[in-house]
Amino acid sequence: MNVGVERARDLPESLAEKPGRALGLARLDFSKLLKGQTAFAPCLRGAETSWIVDVSGGYLAYEAAIRERSSVLKDIDRKCRKIKREIRPCRFTAMSPSSTDFQTLIALKRTRLK
Repeated sequence: MNVGVERARDLPESLAEKPGRALGLARLDFSKLLKGQTAFAPCLRGAETSWIVDVSGGYLAYEAAIRERSSVLKDIDRKCRKIKREIRPCRFTAMSPSSTDFQTLIALKRTRLK
């Protein structure tokens, strides 16, 4: 669940005292809060469902289940083949911890926004 708080004064006293009021924050955003958490309930401006990935049976079992119900991995495979054919070899790594991968992603996003 994503939570947006418009003004620090909207926060309950216990949450706003030090960081919110002292810093004069205009907005606090929280994401991935559990639905049952009530501390931010008075400030809730909206909520949306987050995706949960179940890899308890290992990645191969997860991949098989995804391929059964969605074409997302098939689409990624197709796009990788196209990139390999037209540009250079590529590899899809979900949630890569590489800072180089992240910087490349940001550069590609910036190029698309121009």
